[in-house]
Amino acid sequence: MIHWIMVGPAEKLETEKRTRVDDRATLTVSQNIMYGFKSSAQVKYKPSSESASCRSPHARENPQVLGLALTIHHDRRNKKLMNLLNAHGYSVSHGRDPLMETALANAVVENTRAH
Repeated sequence: MIHWIMVGPAEKLETEKRTRVDDRATLTVSQNIMYGFKSSAQVKYKPSSESASCRSPHARENPQVLGLALTIHHDRRNKKLMNLLNAHGYSVSHGRDPLMETALANAVVENTRAH
């Protein structure tokens, strides 16, 4: 639906490059909508039975907001900028960033041990 709103009813775009650009823009807008409108109740929902699939407590975070936080932290190391972006819904908070970096590092170590 988001793609149709942005591009219109055309079934095929003129070029492959234009198609890739439009697909990426659609994905970005869709992620922002999901990040901005999921309620905290939806994010914190825990199924009543153990057989139901469980989601991460940070399931609301999408690749865009995580990537932006990691990039800002790596390039600028500016807590105030990260918290400003978080306040406007563009990124996760500064306090979440070290946890993400640690989890990423642990995943890399586990992956190298498995091979």
